[in-house]
Amino acid sequence: MANLTPLIIFAVAMVVFYMFLLYPQKRKAKEHQQLIEGLIEGDMIMTIGGIIGMVRQVNEDILLLEVAEDVVVTVARQSVARKIDSPNLTDLFADGALIIEKPSDASNHKQVDG
Repeated sequence: MANLTPLIIFAVAMVVFYMFLLYPQKRKAKEHQQLIEGLIEGDMIMTIGGIIGMVRQVNEDILLLEVAEDVVVTVARQSVARKIDSPNLTDLFADGALIIEKPSDASNHKQVDG
């Protein structure tokens, strides 16, 4: 029995390692895969880079994401961090720091020659 003690300890350590590290990581990867496979036009998402926008077109590996009126960017589907359920973007930030507004007057902008 004394010869089996290290083997039993090793087996228990491997089970604990799997339960606390590998299993949650696999579950999270599976949830992310389901998220990106379930995206449809009109969904609000946030990318891993922090870009927030509405999905305008879903292709095999890429999404067309509208980030502002008439501003569409192309992002990889794998770059989607999460889906945003709230239509009010300020709900994403506890302090309401996100301010989205259009410039009222473009004449204040200076053109740089160079």
